[in-house]
Formats: sequence, C-alpha cells, structure tokens
Amino acid sequence: MSDTENLVPEMPAEESVSEKVPPIGRFLFGSRQRISIFRDVQKGVSYAELTDRYGDSLTSDTINSFREKSLVVKTSDNRVRLTPLGEYISANYANLIQDLRQVKQVDEFFAAIPAYASDLLNPDVIKGGETLSGNLVDKNAVVYDYVNNIRQADEIKEIVPRLIRAGLYDTEGNSIYRQRIMEDGLQCTFIHTEDVAEAIASAEQQRAEAQEHQQTQRVSYWRYSGEFPFTLTIYDDELITLLADNSDGVKVLFQNDTEASLEWANDIFETYKAKSKQFSY
Repeated sequence: MSDTENLVPEMPAEESVSEKVPPIGRFLFGSRQRISIFRDVQKGVSYAELTDRYGDSLTSDTINSFREKSLVVKTSDNRVRLTPLGEYISANYANLIQDLRQVKQVDEFFAAIPAYASDLLNPDVIKGGETLSGNLVDKNAVVYDYVNNIRQADEIKEIVPRLIRAGLYDTEGNSIYRQRIMEDGLQCTFIHTEDVAEAIASAEQQRAEAQEHQQTQRVSYWRYSGEFPFTLTIYDDELITLLADNSDGVKVLFQNDTEASLEWANDIFETYKAKSKQFSY
C-alpha cells in the first residue's frame, strides 16, 4: 500500500495542467475528480466505498479509465489497487514533470502486457528504462534491437512464453542463437513454457538445433508448466529486456540496465527456474 504522506496533491482551484505535461499527466492531473479517486485508491479505499462516495457511474467510468491507462487493477475481493506504473507516479509526484516524461517512455510497454503482469513488476523496474516499439508497417521492428543485444552478450538467461521467429533466423533457417552458441561460445539458460517446449519438439529443425545447443554443455533448458506475460531476457547481468505484443500484434520492447531492474529480473528468473524442471529436447 502506498504511503499516505505521498498522496497526490489536490488541484489548486485557479491552476490548470500545462500543455507541456505528457498525455498521461494531463489525463490524471487534469481532473479534480480523477485526482480525488486516485488519492482514495492510494489510501486503500474499497470499490464499494468509492461508489458510496462518487456514485456508480463516475466510479465505474474513472476506474475503467485508470485500468485502460495501466494505473490500477481491480482485485478479486472487490478492491482497487495501484499497478507498478500507478505506484511509480504516486511515489514520485515531487518530480512530476521529469517522472511523467519517464512514464511516457515506458507506458507503451505497460499497455501491451496483460493485467496479471502487474503482480510480477515493481516500480523500481520503471526508473531509467525505455520502451522501443514497432509499427503496423513493420510489427517486428524491435526484434532487431533484441537480436543486437544477443549478438553482444556472452551469457543470456531467458524466460520464453512464446516462440519468436521473425528476425531471428537467416535465409538458411539458422537462428541467431545457433550462431552465437556454436561459433562464439555463448552460454544460455532458457526457461520454456509448455507451449514453447512442445512447439520446438514438434519442429524437426528447431528440435535438432536445441539438441545441438545442449551438446555444447553451455546451454540448459528448463520447462515451466504455467504462463508468463512477456519474454524476459538478461544479458550478462548488465541489461534486461521485456518483449511483448500489443493488441495490434506490434512487438514492444522494454529495456533497462539499472541495478534495481537487474536485481528484480534475476529474482524473477530464479523464482521461475525453481518452479521448472530441467529437460532435454
């Protein structure tokens, strides 16, 4: 729960939000009602209490708009809580403009991930990060950035919830991972979900490549039976990327190299590895 000492200030009666504030700032701080409801969410007020204070219609419309902006999630016990993005904004209001510009750099990624991903993330992951995005013409544009990170790494740890094909294979069908592992000595630890493991096992060339990787003794595969919201990759314990698809199928890549983000990523990786079983293709 957020500290009540850091509640978003109420809007002064004679002031308006500057056009220089990024869109999410104009959205949140451009309405006294939204600020008031956001403050109540910070305090831990239940959804029922919100409807008592503001009425069903205003509460529903406002909370839904907060959810669309990835600021809050509604829990199974009929409460509303801030997402990591919402917590980040509320905790850093003293540096509003600077922080909202940071949010502008990352909010596209948060809009692309499912709601349950908020349970994995924390506000420290946001600070210092940035989002790269493809477009409708080239939905896989950011895969080139992802591949470039792979080219420069000596060790990679990765959780893979779905196969990435576009941009990872050359004209002969060999992946960037095969080149780096077989020719450059790259070390890798992969956690594959059931869907990924089954897809690789059923594709002759990809299965053969995975077997070839394992024979080097520098690559291990782990099988996880649950779901995971994005591809998490840790490069040399120096950089993390989170790769997801938005509702239009455009790939969105969040990246960060802060100590806090690396600590978070390694904790997540080790937690899911502990829940997985090592296996061979």
